[in-house]
Amino acid sequence: MKTTTIRLLLAMLMLFSCEEDPGKSGVQVQNLFPKGGPSGTLVTLHGKMFGKVKEDLEIKFNGSDIPATIVSVTETEITLQVPPNAASGWHTLKRKGYIENSFGFSILPAPLPYITKISPESGKVGDIITIYGKYFATNKAQHRLSFHDSTSATGALLDLRPEESPAAPFSEIIFATTDSVGVRIPPRVGTGYIMMYMDYTGTGTFTNYFTISTPVVTIVK
Repeated sequence: MKTTTIRLLLAMLMLFSCEEDPGKSGVQVQNLFPKGGPSGTLVTLHGKMFGKVKEDLEIKFNGSDIPATIVSVTETEITLQVPPNAASGWHTLKRKGYIENSFGFSILPAPLPYITKISPESGKVGDIITIYGKYFATNKAQHRLSFHDSTSATGALLDLRPEESPAAPFSEIIFATTDSVGVRIPPRVGTGYIMMYMDYTGTGTFTNYFTISTPVVTIVK
């Protein structure tokens, strides 16, 4: 009986000693797609031992103090968003309790957004118009639009940012996709060009002509 018990204890010790120590193993990045893109790009990492808990992971890109946003994670796949100010090079993936791994990714210039058309091309204050184009941001907060100020003697466009010109007639962004932006026409707008600025590109303004129509007032006698 005593011999059987000792053998059982030895077998259990051997079993536990063969189990993998997670602290001595590492996450493995085997491939990724795409292999390059601007800040904000969604990237999928393929590999092993990623786990299933986003909070256990940290992905740091070369040149950026902000960790990448982890959109989703499985044992073999991570979807992340490249953070601002990232630079090309090697980037680190850390999982709590595991040896870190690195992967290469090239930071490319963001394609500059541009406007193709506005629909409708005329309207009154409070109307919603759609601006069509390419490479727009899907985050409404990344768009800044300004119309001609009807109270300006020169009809010039005002500064783009509300913090720089609080009195400017800034428009309410209703929706934003990669190829269209919905805008509510703000007060004090006059006929002229619309100016558009994308925060995520860091540069560039894009204009198109828009006509403000005067509401028809019907007097009932």
